[in-house]
Amino acid sequence: MTQRFLLAVLLGVASAQLPPVSVVRGADGVPALARSGKVGWLPRGLNFVRLNQSIGGAPGCPAEAAYHSTFSPGTLGGNRTRTPIANGWNASAADAALAAMHAAGYDIARVFVDTGGWFRDDGIGGEKTARTLSDAYMSNLAAFVKLAAKHSVYVVPTVSGLPIGSENGFSCNASQQQFGYPNNLYLAADCVRARGRCVTRSLLTSAVSFFYILPTNSLLLVSPSLLYLLFRYVAAVIASLERKLGGDLSAIAFLSIENEAAVSSGQPPFTLQSGAVTAANGKSYDMGVDAQRAALASEGGTFWASSVCAAAKEAAAGELLCTSGMFSMQAVQKDYKNYTKAMPHCKAPMDCRVPIIPEQLQKATSVDLVDFHVYQVPVPTGQTWSLQADLASSNWASLAGNDNSLPVIQGEFGAWKANPDLFASAELAAKAMVAQQVASCKSRFRGFMLWTWDTWEQPRLWNAQSDKGQIGAALSPKRRPDACESK
Repeated sequence: MTQRFLLAVLLGVASAQLPPVSVVRGADGVPALARSGKVGWLPRGLNFVRLNQSIGGAPGCPAEAAYHSTFSPGTLGGNRTRTPIANGWNASAADAALAAMHAAGYDIARVFVDTGGWFRDDGIGGEKTARTLSDAYMSNLAAFVKLAAKHSVYVVPTVSGLPIGSENGFSCNASQQQFGYPNNLYLAADCVRARGRCVTRSLLTSAVSFFYILPTNSLLLVSPSLLYLLFRYVAAVIASLERKLGGDLSAIAFLSIENEAAVSSGQPPFTLQSGAVTAANGKSYDMGVDAQRAALASEGGTFWASSVCAAAKEAAAGELLCTSGMFSMQAVQKDYKNYTKAMPHCKAPMDCRVPIIPEQLQKATSVDLVDFHVYQVPVPTGQTWSLQADLASSNWASLAGNDNSLPVIQGEFGAWKANPDLFASAELAAKAMVAQQVASCKSRFRGFMLWTWDTWEQPRLWNAQSDKGQIGAALSPKRRPDACESK
């Protein structure tokens, strides 16, 4: 009887056991994930996403999806009369989807933890006046992990921002003046009175209150005090999930602490042209000096990732791998070379997002892998989108020849159907996704998760079940055992 199983028995909770995931170096020298320490595993799966039916959307196809409702409890409250949630947690539907994934050979599913909102209580934060995580929401998340494990499918929970859940929810407004959205979530210093420090498991035995902060620059450049909140939030999620899983996190392939981390050069402090800013790492940066503006974003991102992953690991009884998602610089018409020695000013209507790059995670001591998202997107007239150009824009060369390089996973890759109009049919999209997967293998990628399994609520993108399921079939490990070969 294993220690984890014994703990589950003592707690009276059904565990969700799978072979533990770790990091190894493959026969080709490229770092990869492994099950039970054995080389040769290349995880292949999908993002499993339910979205609420947004305002103005037709019943069968909402025009815009407002938030992730995959694990939302059955009714919506907040400041309204309680009403049923059309696309909330559905155990039987999730079980059927996971069974179908397993039948097709898929073995990993990425999901999103929703923070909630000011006018709804169906996220992880529950009621605004609550001082703990929503037990109902956490139970649904744990139920999904158990169902996934039953079908030999690992889970990747993705958390973003901070939940609503405190009567002190506006206490961080002062930080907005120096760290605008989304920078305050990564950088701000005055959001909490306590200084940032690692969260121990004993800290989580008492009630934990959280502030709601919009995902601004204070997240990536986080102040010591806001970082403390992030520590507590992420650690509380892991501790609660582990408890509901009977002390066994082996079915969690890894934790992602942000879907796609990026600062905004169009928000404070990068809109400042002078003055000093102190970030979460305790360093002061002069906003009038180009090199220091760039260093704030670069060093702040590394410190944020390392610190929050460290807090998550401290909260876990066993091993837990951790990372953050990111998109390429090219996806927002940028190149890392223009941001190594400066942080150019940006104003609307330009896309002011500046994503973190793999090199920043390479330097983060508590980060175990890189989750890099790749979508084929329109490029200037006369040019053709290429995977190599997309990767090069984020300094992909920093991964090559590095003895300490991390495994690279493509946590999202998908096919645009409309706006932008890229793939006119599911057949064309399927061919493109297979070609992208094969090409990605040659660029150090050792794992793939398609966007998405069946998210009909997002009609702009094709999903694995679109039309006659051509994309899901083409990417299926049962049909193509080797992800790095086209047939």
